[in-house]
Amino acid sequence: MKNLSEVCQGLFGLQFPPGREDLDKRYRQLCLKGPYRHPDLGGTHDSFTRLGQVYSEMKTYCSLKTPEYATVLRTREGTLISDLGKGLGNTVNGVSCEQCRTKGYVIRSFQVPDPNGLGSCSGCEGRGLVRRKSSTSMDCRSCRGSGRFKTFSGFNVVCKTCGGKGKWTKIFTDLCMMCFGLGEARGYVFKEEYVTCFKCEGSGEIRIMNPVIQKGAIF
Repeated sequence: MKNLSEVCQGLFGLQFPPGREDLDKRYRQLCLKGPYRHPDLGGTHDSFTRLGQVYSEMKTYCSLKTPEYATVLRTREGTLISDLGKGLGNTVNGVSCEQCRTKGYVIRSFQVPDPNGLGSCSGCEGRGLVRRKSSTSMDCRSCRGSGRFKTFSGFNVVCKTCGGKGKWTKIFTDLCMMCFGLGEARGYVFKEEYVTCFKCEGSGEIRIMNPVIQKGAIF
């Protein structure tokens, strides 16, 4: 399962966290064309519903784009996001931290049970059975492999069982191990938390022990 950053980039083509205007514009475009379009325009109900769920979840992260939200957002340790990434000061030499990219914090994703409870199993798409890779081709029992048969009236018609092919494919199925044949399973959603960068300790810069070179002389 992908995290929120990968879903935002792959589905909407936007960097996480997305801006509200860009997210709304991209959502309207996906509703009109593409595999997630509205059912009235030829799309499927399941894919359109999934798009709406992801869109609703992404809207909750749009406020991360605003500087006002950084004044109340805290890391797991309780540090304000606005207090991180301020550097080491003018008197201490340092280079940009590659771990957090000078932000002073990193985003970590983890799975939690879906609060909506049970839903359609993603492993079998709600059928309770999964198809095996192997299958067997057999002669049609209705037309005995000819693809046609005569009715009681003497007409020679195409066999409806095999569609005139004379053969039908026997598909082997197994019980879905994700839902144990019920067709419903408890899903999981990704949540993200902010953690102070351990490499730069939240400053966004890594100290260089060189008292000779002045601050700003290292590129």
